[in-house]
Amino acid sequence: KNFYLKSKNKMPITSHFIFRSKWFFSLMLAVIFIAGTALTFYVYNFVKETNLNSLARGAQTIASSIDVSEITNLKGSEDDLENPAYISLKAKMQRIQAVEEDVEFVYITGQTEEGQFFFYGDSEDPESEDYSPPGQIYDEADQSFNDAFETGEPNVTGPTSDRWGTWITALAPIKDPETDEVIAVVGMDIDASHHQQYVLTNTIVPALVTLMLLILAFVGQRISRKEQQILELKS
Repeated sequence: KNFYLKSKNKMPITSHFIFRSKWFFSLMLAVIFIAGTALTFYVYNFVKETNLNSLARGAQTIASSIDVSEITNLKGSEDDLENPAYISLKAKMQRIQAVEEDVEFVYITGQTEEGQFFFYGDSEDPESEDYSPPGQIYDEADQSFNDAFETGEPNVTGPTSDRWGTWITALAPIKDPETDEVIAVVGMDIDASHHQQYVLTNTIVPALVTLMLLILAFVGQRISRKEQQILELKS
């Protein structure tokens, strides 16, 4: 008599077990892969949005702390260098930059009647090669600057490139409380590559966990199949 129980309509018990285990293994891999991928994308988007929202809040905090008279007293030229309002704003931007380690630049921009954007001032030391003196035209300003002046709404844009590098930028309008007119826009820049590296570093954990679970499941399935083959040979 054969060791295996057979019938005309049924496969051997051992083969039936292997067939079922293959389906179970495939289902388990699919569940791990889908759940792990979904978690990885969730963490990626969560970390990215959290970092961008933090940058946006920083720009808005600066904008809300600036007295409108400090802007209206500026000429937007190098004549402002001795202006107490400019000196006060310069010190404020430098303090913010010193506290926010990831922030490369803090600056305030204005817009001419011709629609050009210029710097009222920035956080850089005058000796720095990245320093922008008051009145310097910012030719590389993109549509987000125009949107901030036109809509009066804060926004985050990037990555965008200019003569200083490639940045993620948060913009926050400064409005005249009486007319609600936007008279200047605060900008904060973080290095786009550092931002992406930060997001990916925090995302790699769920990705690695997913990969490890897939490897463990695969190894476990291989061991199970080997044990089953040994049982068959013994039989």
